[in-house]
This record gives sequence, structure tokens and C-alpha cells, in this order.
Amino acid sequence: MARPAPTQIVRRLWARPGVRRLAALVGVMGACAAVFASLDLQPSLKRLDVTLLSGTPGGQYHEIAGQLAAEAARDRGRIGIVATNGSVENLQRLAAARDGCTAHYGLAQDGLDVPQGLSLIGRLPRSESVFFLARDAASVRTLQDLKGRRIGVGPVGSGTDGVAREILESPYLQGLGATLSNHALDEQLAMVGAGQLDLAVMVVDEDAPRVVAAVRDAHLDIVSLPQADVIARRLRHVRTGRIGAGQYDPIALRPATDRTVLRIDTLVLSNGCTRKSADAAMLTVLARTFPDFVRRNTDGANATGVPLDESARRFFEEGGPDLASQHVPWAVDIMPLSNWIYAITAISLLFNAMGMWNKFLLWRLDARRVQIEEQVQAAFGATLTPREIADLVPTPVHLTDEHRASVAALVAATEDLRAVCRKHSMGWAPDMGEELPYRYQEQLMGELLRALRRFDARVTAARDGEHEAQEPSGFAL
Repeated sequence: MARPAPTQIVRRLWARPGVRRLAALVGVMGACAAVFASLDLQPSLKRLDVTLLSGTPGGQYHEIAGQLAAEAARDRGRIGIVATNGSVENLQRLAAARDGCTAHYGLAQDGLDVPQGLSLIGRLPRSESVFFLARDAASVRTLQDLKGRRIGVGPVGSGTDGVAREILESPYLQGLGATLSNHALDEQLAMVGAGQLDLAVMVVDEDAPRVVAAVRDAHLDIVSLPQADVIARRLRHVRTGRIGAGQYDPIALRPATDRTVLRIDTLVLSNGCTRKSADAAMLTVLARTFPDFVRRNTDGANATGVPLDESARRFFEEGGPDLASQHVPWAVDIMPLSNWIYAITAISLLFNAMGMWNKFLLWRLDARRVQIEEQVQAAFGATLTPREIADLVPTPVHLTDEHRASVAALVAATEDLRAVCRKHSMGWAPDMGEELPYRYQEQLMGELLRALRRFDARVTAARDGEHEAQEPSGFAL
């Protein structure tokens, strides 16, 4: 006998249902394995692709933005840095970018007029210092010594310009008559060294390279601002700080004594153009770059006057990103995790309520069916089943009009109840699989209907036979 070809063996095997089911199971398992293998369930910042308005190149804001971008890039995130003239320009451009979403975040000093529609992401843990730099700081002992001085206040649109004018042009210092002019930061430092300006104002981190170079290398001195505590009391976003003697050059002792300066918080603002997952990722980058970021924003109330972003509020309450933001960020983009919990709870309560209503309907149907069965027992006896009623031979009692009317009423009541049962089984209350108890009720009522109709047909045939027997067959002759 010839051996079958391999293709014939394959066809015979494939013709067996068990082999096809096994092949289908293996295929499904392979597809699931491929899907799970392609999923990246490790937390990352890959959904972070935003633009950050920083400040002038070489400035503190630009350096901070660079640190954030480097931290994001380490975990597959991207922060595009846009150089600007500083805080005021950042606020203006951030508000204007809401329409086209060309920018998403910006750095700004606290105390500036923040346009409507911007929200606070957080305050950086390290404040900026307001430096008044001069060749001879000792010449400024009181605020009166600033009278008529030529003071550089940084570039137009910078945070330095805004803060310096807020201080020096306030109603309390307008009588000084100081001449304020705008210059690039490096330019105004050179102008102070050349005697073209008396003072230069900078709002930067106290350890910024530009400050270190100005004090240690250019030999400019830090003015200990007179009545700094009085100025800080009148400006809610300003507080005082101290620069220690010799902080920039402990050997040459620069500055020679402790200096009192003003301190201002740096804010990270959003215009709401980003997804919630991007906000959570940006907050994660800030927390990684500045370990005290969360503590700084939870220790005290938000006194900036800028509304705290909802994503930031949840981040600070949780002490970091929640599990949903890390593992299923797409779900957070649809709605926050707390809303998901509320939605799932509401759906669960809805299904529970539907189940209770469904049980109530079934109870009422069964109670009405039992009432009909009790009426059947009263008409036929308590021991007869529907099948026995269907085969029952009518007696003279069953042939009466009264009994036939009662049977017709039972048939009509059962039909109506069966229609109600069908309506409930196809309604909104029964969940998947919950329609089976209705089908069982329909089955019981169907058996009873068949028995009553069959018995009624027997009664009708018996009555017709009696009438034929009672009628005369013809006339007698």
C-alpha cells in the first residue's frame, strides 16, 4: 500500500476539529504574546514633548531650562528651550501661545502681573536674589544715597527690569529721582566698571557665574540694600536674605561684610496647552532636578496669586506622580485617576441597582404567576399538573359556562403576564445572562397555556357533541 503524501497527512489532520481548535488556541496565545512583548510598561517620560520659555543665553533661567531638558532627555522626554529676554516676555509669549500651542511652559519671577489663563506648576526651591552692584558699595548707606543715581535695570521685558522698577518706582521711592536705563546684563556690568552707570541691578541665583565673576574678577561690590526689611514688607512676594562675608572669595574677603539682599521666588507657569500626562511628566522632571521641589510647594500656602494647576495639586498631594500617570498616561489624558475611580464606582453602583431592580421584577412576575397557578388549582384541584390538565377528560362541571369563563380568564391572564415577562427580558434592567430567569418563567407559563388551551379544546368538542346528540334527526310521519 502506497504511503500517503505529506500534504494528504496535513489535510487529514486539519480535518479533525480537535487539531483546528488546538491550532487556533496556539495562534491566539502567540498573538497575545506578541502584543504584550511590544508593550512598554516601564515608567518613562516619552510622552513629554514640550517647549519651555527660559531667558537670555548665559542667564540663570536658561541654565535652569538646560538642566530640566537634560533630565528629561535621560528618560526619553524632550523639552525644547526657547531663549527670551526674561520673565515679562515669558508671560506675554506664554499667554499669546495658548491659541496655537507654540509654547507650553515658562519661567517667571514671582510678583509680576500674570495674564489670565496661566496656571502655576510650582515654585522652584531656590529663590533668586536681587543684587545691586556698584564700584563703591559703601557709598550707599541709606535709601537717600540712591538719589539721582544712574541705575541699569537689565534688558527690556526681563524679570530684572520688572522687579527693579517695581522697587525703585514705587510710591515710597519715587522721590529719589534715580535714572533707570535698560541694558544687557553683561553690558551694564561693564558700564558700572567704566563709571557710565552707578549701579547695576541683577535678579539671579546667588551662585550664578555672572555674579561670581562680577564680584571676584571685576571687583564690583554688593550693595547691602538699606531698609531692605521695610521694602520686603511692602512687597508680598519679596523677602530678605543674606550674602555671607567672603562668599565669593574667602581669601580676599569678597564681599568684605555680610550683605542684605532681597529674595524672590521663581515660578514655573503653564498655559494649559499640554495633556495631563505631559504636566505630570514635567512635574516629575522638576522633582528629579530639584529634590526639595515637592517640599517647597507643600510647606506653605500658594501666595503667588496665580491659581495652582490641577495636575500640580494632585502631584503635591500624592508626593509625586501617581501610578496611572506613570504606567497608563493615556488614561490620565482622558480624565484624572480620581475621576476614573468615581466613574468605575458609579458604574458598579449602577449595575448593582440594575441587578436589584431586575430581582424585584422577577419577584413580581413570579408572585403573579403563582397567583394564576392558585386559581388553576381552585378550578381543577390542587393535585393536577399542567400536563395532567391537558389530558383531563371534561366532566359535566367543566362543561358549564361558568367554568369555561374561568378557564378563558386564566388563559387571558397568563397570556398578558407572559407578554410582560417577554418585555422585561428584553428591557434595560437584565444584564447579560440575567434574561435566563425570564425565559424560565416564560417556559412555565407556556406549559400552563398549552394545557389550558388543550383542555378548552376538549371542552368545546364535548359541548359540540352534546348539542348534536340533543338535536332531532328528522320529523316523524
